[in-house]
Amino acid sequence: MKDIDILNSAGKMDKMRLLNILMQLRKCCNHPYLFDGAEPGPPYTTDTHLATNSGKMVVLDKLLPKVQEQ
Repeated sequence: MKDIDILNSAGKMDKMRLLNILMQLRKCCNHPYLFDGAEPGPPYTTDTHLATNSGKMVVLDKLLPKVQEQ
């Protein structure tokens, strides 16, 4: 059975669970600290760990100095 067939035959609650899982994965891709309890602390700090724990932030951290030079 194909994945789409499984999704189409799933009940409304199963689809809601799938959407919830997808939303959690989306949050994780944006930044892992969007999950409750993932950020180290208290005390909460604005340190380099904010940039080093997210792939998007690592790329942004490398791009910003180059953009500022231009």
